[in-house]
Amino acid sequence: MMQQLMTEDDKYPASYAAALSAVTAVLAPILPPSIPLVIYALVSDASIGFLFLAGVLPGVMMALVQMTIVAIDARRKNFPVEKPVPLRKLPGLTLRAFPALMLPVVLLVGIRGGVMTPTEAAAVAAGYALLISIVIYRSVTPQQFYRALLNSGRTTASIGMLLAGAMVFNYVI
Repeated sequence: MMQQLMTEDDKYPASYAAALSAVTAVLAPILPPSIPLVIYALVSDASIGFLFLAGVLPGVMMALVQMTIVAIDARRKNFPVEKPVPLRKLPGLTLRAFPALMLPVVLLVGIRGGVMTPTEAAAVAAGYALLISIVIYRSVTPQQFYRALLNSGRTTASIGMLLAGAMVFNYVI
């Protein structure tokens, strides 16, 4: 999705967009809420909360380094820059984005407040994101929702099979 946005109107070369997507993909497994960390915690009986806390500092450091490198590279290669948002439009844009901006708040308050576990918070966050994308932003059609359910069902089934094998292997060891 990001590659398509980066390469439209010849903003960035396709090779640069692909390389940037590949390099930044390593952040997702580290920064919470991370599915690989949850799976690792389930298999190894480690604390999901502690794993999430352990991923924050390295993830933020990696993100800052990557942003710095990309900014330097973009200036050196003279990539196009988006027009700045006028300050007077910022409150309106922030207000429109407010429901989406509340997603991390829902996660953190739910976990830190003891209302839900990290796994439950991930499910609540997914439901919240789905709700605001359908009801408020109207960016998901019923067909897209159905396709997303099918894809996530297939992916969940394949991950479930891997987890079942890992749990058996863990028990044997």
